[in-house]
Amino acid sequence: KILSARGVVKTHSLNVDAFSSPDFGDLGYIVDGKVFFYNNVTKAHAKNAPFDVSKLTSLPKVDILYSYSNDGSGVAAKALFEHGTKGIVVAGSGAGSIHEDQKNVLKELIKKGLDVVVSSRVVAGRVAVSDSDEKLGFISAEDLNPQKARVLLMLALTKTSDPKKIQEYFLKY
Repeated sequence: KILSARGVVKTHSLNVDAFSSPDFGDLGYIVDGKVFFYNNVTKAHAKNAPFDVSKLTSLPKVDILYSYSNDGSGVAAKALFEHGTKGIVVAGSGAGSIHEDQKNVLKELIKKGLDVVVSSRVVAGRVAVSDSDEKLGFISAEDLNPQKARVLLMLALTKTSDPKKIQEYFLKY
């Protein structure tokens, strides 16, 4: 099978056929050495992206933070910010739900310049932030899992720290 880099996820730790694309399916197949395409990637990617890392020696620090109940103190988010992280990808439950106490801490950190992308730890599906959360500066990872959202946020931060522009990158790439 042929899978897109954006859509592929590892779905099993040991199976030989460990990769799939649960959201968008396979791009095509190879049968007897012949390539057959049935789907197309519609998002811009690779050579069409505005991110030039050839002259960079490092990327901005971005961490992944799991959201769960009883994390009301926000100690982890505060510690990451105080130790120089420029962005946090929150691995929320379901469609990117963030525990309310943790969300309140993140709102304060956004005001101090932290970029926060909301993703989901579920293997498939899209994350949409509410209009009110978007106005506060939360960024939707769209259909990217936390690991892929982290990479895109690191690249985006080489260009801008403006949440609206970063959201455009997540919509386009």
